Amino acid sequence: MKVSKRIRSKIRSLMSLLMGGRDIVDALTSFYRMYAYQYKKQIGILLAGAILSGAIEIMGLLLLYILLRFLININSFDDSHIVIRTLNSFGIANRNHMAAIIGMAITVTFVAKNIYIIFYYHTQHLTLRRWKIDLGKRLMEGYMAAPYQIMLGYNSSTIIRNVNNIVAQALNGFVLSGFNFFSNMIVGLILLSILYVKYFTITLITASTLVVSTILQNKFIKKKTADLGRERDKLMVEQNKSVYQGLHSLKETKVLLRENFFLKNFETINNLTVDNDTTAMLYARLPSHITEVVIIISIVMISVVVLFENSHDSSLSVASLGILAAVAFRIAPIMNRTTAALQGLSNNLNSMKTLFAEFQKLKDYKLLNLDRKNINALPFNSTIKLQKVNYRYPKARSRALADINLAINRGEVMGVVGESGAGKTTLIDLILGLIAPTEGNLSIDNVLITESNTKNWQKNVCYVPQAVYLSDASIRSNIAFGVPDNEIDDGRIVEVLKDVDLYDHVMALDGGIAFAVGENGKNLSGGQKQRVGIARALYLDADVIVLDEATAALDVGTEYKITETIKKIKNKKTIIVIAHRLSTIYEADRVVFMKDAKVVDVGTFSELVGRNPAFEDMAIKSRLVTNDVASQAEIV
Repeated sequence: MKVSKRIRSKIRSLMSLLMGGRDIVDALTSFYRMYAYQYKKQIGILLAGAILSGAIEIMGLLLLYILLRFLININSFDDSHIVIRTLNSFGIANRNHMAAIIGMAITVTFVAKNIYIIFYYHTQHLTLRRWKIDLGKRLMEGYMAAPYQIMLGYNSSTIIRNVNNIVAQALNGFVLSGFNFFSNMIVGLILLSILYVKYFTITLITASTLVVSTILQNKFIKKKTADLGRERDKLMVEQNKSVYQGLHSLKETKVLLRENFFLKNFETINNLTVDNDTTAMLYARLPSHITEVVIIISIVMISVVVLFENSHDSSLSVASLGILAAVAFRIAPIMNRTTAALQGLSNNLNSMKTLFAEFQKLKDYKLLNLDRKNINALPFNSTIKLQKVNYRYPKARSRALADINLAINRGEVMGVVGESGAGKTTLIDLILGLIAPTEGNLSIDNVLITESNTKNWQKNVCYVPQAVYLSDASIRSNIAFGVPDNEIDDGRIVEVLKDVDLYDHVMALDGGIAFAVGENGKNLSGGQKQRVGIARALYLDADVIVLDEATAALDVGTEYKITETIKKIKNKKTIIVIAHRLSTIYEADRVVFMKDAKVVDVGTFSELVGRNPAFEDMAIKSRLVTNDVASQAEIV
């Protein structure tokens, strides 16, 4: 075992030297241990395929050497040669026929080799395709399954870059470069072995020169290409961000005449990205030209030696020079591909490191049986209860929720109000199961909510945000949200559209429920989008609907329609409404008033106006009560 470890260490050191650093070897090793070990059979086949490719190369070159010697001295060629004896055994004695057969054998060999190479590359790319699909899915799964709190720490542009670009760069740029390095190095060594047999010393010097040249090139260029790779990965995030910000705020951008601001931002990032690509391409081209010069000098040196050693036999000299030319013809592109592979490894090393880091962060998060229809809803028949709940965001000094004790009864409409930063959103996130209490507990009908039953509880909850997300699809698909088209219940779609007073409007649209809402619902008004969001919650038939500032951005008339919709469904569902506008919740069964991360009062709207000066002040400013009647808690 000790010898084995020592040998592995020596091989690792040698590969680190050839590949320009231990970090590249470590990254390839880590990729194998983390993921590719399960495909060791396919990897073995690919490496064996590279060896076979080299063997076919040698066969073709040996046949070419024999043909050249045979043609130069066709009539006096040694009858005892194995090729002559083999052809004679088949009854072929005519030397011209022999030359034709050898030529055909060379042609068949090289045609077969190139067909095989195409098949080899196809197999290689199919393997990478499988890995890209799998790793892309795993990465996306990790993001989708990660706790909400962890995902809040990500920028969406970073996630888009990682899923769309980093996986492809890590595999196409790094892993494929690793494959290419090893396969080309194997073929190159096999080709050089032809020269080793006859011209050992000069070939050893030549091979050493090529290796030293490659190492020096890699040493010189590696740091620069690695830096360019890191810079490229950062620029991709900034480029995604600049495009997203410019297009996502299109209306504000045009009204405020800020088109040039966002264009200049994009232009700056785009120029840096293009400069990065241009420099990277330049560095990628340098090694091939340096290698070509080294190979030409080496071949000239070997040719001189060949001529001196075979001055007595011109046919042998010509044949040897021919085979040298053939080897040079083959070895040059192989060395160029090898150095290009080294550049690919260093340029995409950061992408591989990023991929490792993301998988390390997300390794514990898996989507297990998360299809909504396969999850049993946690029954809710009585009360949602929060007891002595505290919550502190990671790295935050103060608590976002402090000593919360609250009970929400089934079938009631409960409003949650308070100034910005009071803790309303955190309270709702906790009820939704997106975060867990730092202290205290959340229970449903005395069943404690834990990590094991959070998804069961979420089956019974629906959330309607202030800005409802609508995909670029039909009204039907947006209401069903995530349900395959062939499983959507159109009768249920019609029913919930009537519940939210959208049925007549939708039926008047071109296509009815099949009407395409456009990107983020741009073909609908703000109020219509909100009601589609409520219809979605009703379609999914959850017992609890949470409306988060659902009317904050709407006009008074549309707010009234949403409020009427809430009244219409209040007897069917338990509704929790976060509101800045008190008019949205003035008819709620109870109102939770929050301040400084605490629930400071709970009661009906009138009760809070009558006993809580801070809430009374909010009601007066909202013009829902007057100063004259505030003390009697009379609602306007």
